[in-house]
Amino acid sequence: MVRYPLDFSSPVNRFLDVAQTRPVVLVELEVWPNFMEQCDRRHIPVCVVNGRLSERSFKRYCWIRPLLRSTFVRLSAVGAQTQAYARRFIHLGTSAERVQVLDSMKWDTAKVVPQGTDAAQLIPGALELAEQLGLDRSRPILVAGSTAPGEDKLLIDTCPAEVQLIIVPRKPEWFELVTQHAPVLFAAR
Repeated sequence: MVRYPLDFSSPVNRFLDVAQTRPVVLVELEVWPNFMEQCDRRHIPVCVVNGRLSERSFKRYCWIRPLLRSTFVRLSAVGAQTQAYARRFIHLGTSAERVQVLDSMKWDTAKVVPQGTDAAQLIPGALELAEQLGLDRSRPILVAGSTAPGEDKLLIDTCPAEVQLIIVPRKPEWFELVTQHAPVLFAAR
């Protein structure tokens, strides 16, 4: 996982030179015209996983559809969350043969286990990660993912003492804001 380069030829080409990736996998959307063109020139396939295109974004893309058509045409594959999102990708230029509805990845890793089963033993690396983070497996854990500024303080102030709180900010640059409110040890990964 890396941050997207600015969509100008020089930064995009530097990124592609260093990353040397095949294919490029984009999560949800983030298709930029110059990035797509440079990947196409290098014969690098670009795929979208967990693809979503909200009604609002779709309407905006439609306004500039003639400019973006070549961008969406260049997508090698799209795994869309819903049929509506899939139709929008196709309408903007992605070939129907390259679009599939795969639902949301958000729930793909969820496991349902019988009561009394130690779920951590079913997930490779879970015990090691818990140890690295200093978690007490006998206490409940609350994971607050994709948080925005201000939500961390609310969570820290209201979370019961017996609950271990793991806060994962939506953007890496917000991590420092969380550490300002954290009363105890924290780990950055």
